[in-house]
Amino acid sequence: MVGARFRGHVKRNGKGPTYWTPCTVLASEPGREFRFGVGAGDKPINVWRYQLEPSGDGTDVTESFELANTAAIRIYWALLGWARGRTNRNGMRTTLERIKAEVE
Repeated sequence: MVGARFRGHVKRNGKGPTYWTPCTVLASEPGREFRFGVGAGDKPINVWRYQLEPSGDGTDVTESFELANTAAIRIYWALLGWARGRTNRNGMRTTLERIKAEVE
């Protein structure tokens, strides 16, 4: 349900402590899209999206993320984005593989 809140968790780079953060559902259309914002308040620092498209006898799932357009995030991404981007791509690949294994 759009507006629903939940606590997401991350173990940065698969190492170190797990930390929890508030998340809010921004879109929820069964069989089409699930999108949630990470961070408290109306301005999430990161938005994750899962798009589902019928394809033959299955479904293509696309996972993506969008960072807030703030000075701090632009600086962080300019300095460390290469590492963070790689980590996100690897994590996204793992998530999509887990979804595939679950539904097959």
